Amino acid sequence: MTRNTFRLITIKTKKIKNNEELEELKDSEKKVSEDLIERKVEEMLNDKTYDMVATAAEYGINLDEFVDKSAMAQDIVNDDGFGHTLNHYDGNEYTVEFQGDTYYIFQIDG
Repeated sequence: MTRNTFRLITIKTKKIKNNEELEELKDSEKKVSEDLIERKVEEMLNDKTYDMVATAAEYGINLDEFVDKSAMAQDIVNDDGFGHTLNHYDGNEYTVEFQGDTYYIFQIDG
């Protein structure tokens, strides 16, 4: 895909709010190892980056402002072809010429 299709959304760990476990660790008088804190932050960051659509919605971000859907669809077709996207069976795209018209064939079942 071209680099202009998406603007990357960076979520910094300091923006993650309302996580009770992290707040408990912060407010606790117990000594918490740096390794435990690092693992927790990494886990929270992974949770937020796994489903970027849900994360964007959670933060009130309208993805239509960041993603050019037409350009994205065209990039997918340019990079992978129609077969990869439409043919869930084996990803192939076949064409047949019949009476001066071109027909595209995609197998969807075995």
